[in-house]
Amino acid sequence: MPGFYVTPSDYKTIKVVEWSFEIQQPLGLYNVLALTYAGNHGYDEPETNADVNGYIGTPSRYPNGFSGLPTAIPDPRFSTVTNLLESGYSNYDGLTAQLRHAFRMGFQGQVSYTWSHALALGTVYNPYNLNYGYGNTSFDTRHNVTADLVWNSPKLHRRLLESTLGGWTVGAKLYLYSGRPFSATNSQIPGLLSSTFGGSVLADLLTPSLLGVHCTDVNTRCFTPASFAASSGPTVQTDFGNTQPNSFWGPRFFNISTQVTKTIPVRERM
Repeated sequence: MPGFYVTPSDYKTIKVVEWSFEIQQPLGLYNVLALTYAGNHGYDEPETNADVNGYIGTPSRYPNGFSGLPTAIPDPRFSTVTNLLESGYSNYDGLTAQLRHAFRMGFQGQVSYTWSHALALGTVYNPYNLNYGYGNTSFDTRHNVTADLVWNSPKLHRRLLESTLGGWTVGAKLYLYSGRPFSATNSQIPGLLSSTFGGSVLADLLTPSLLGVHCTDVNTRCFTPASFAASSGPTVQTDFGNTQPNSFWGPRFFNISTQVTKTIPVRERM
């Protein structure tokens, strides 16, 4: 059977409403403290529902049903029916505190901290409740610290010293941010339902204390299979999941990048 892709009769342009304000306070002659808030709301964003023609292909696997899915294919003329919607939306709020140091005695730099929260509805995890897919975005970074520093060596008045010890620049960049969120899905369910079920199913979590906990190391497990209902059998879960998208958090990230350069003047007579 062929698949079928349903598109809107009129495509709408994605719309975004943005707002922001900033307060700056000088701290002496060379330093400035800035507090900035920025937010936005997007709507008419594309959303894909790949489960329009989903059903329970083998009812004996789910004798008590599966979250309202029919036991017969809704439209036998097609396999997977995908419906492109324009009902997606997103929200963002961010607050930044920044300290800037103007150039003085060869130094200049800045350090900033940002708290932010980004949410979106763009993935369909429940064909009967599209808002079920509203949650943290995969790039939601709740805490973010960045800093950069540049030092230029002072000019030396003796030509020999300037040519050897002068002209140096040292720079450093710091990145420190909290882990990115991710979802836990049950990859067995789509194949157990029917070949016309084209979406993903969030897993049923049995250990609510894992929500919001950051993984500490990429080589250490954050949780075990026993934390989810599917560990007791592939057909134990009979719903589209009991967690929001991107409810789990990866490890934090830390990095420092540095550079050292020297300027060697080449005069015109050379």
